Amino acid sequence: PNRDQWSMTPPTVNAYYSPTKNEVIFPAGILQSPFYTRNHPKAVNFGGIGVMVGHELTHAFDDQGREYDKDGNLRPWWKNSSVEAFKQHTQCLVEQYGNY
Repeated sequence: PNRDQWSMTPPTVNAYYSPTKNEVIFPAGILQSPFYTRNHPKAVNFGGIGVMVGHELTHAFDDQGREYDKDGNLRPWWKNSSVEAFKQHTQCLVEQYGNY
């Protein structure tokens, strides 16, 4: 993958996980309120950005991200038992939220 190519423009207020690069990308636009404000206490800024980091990191282990290894290669690396457990837990969530 070309490390100089981004999927978003710098002013975009968002973030994303790239499975082929195995990294979280934060365009400059995310570093503004409500996620980050220069005069806010560090804890508030860490919380705002931390939520975004945590959310994006989960994509490394979702139904698509789990297909890529630590080097960004499309290669299954989970044990079959882990895949089955993931599917069961995912189906449980689908059923639970499907009731609303």
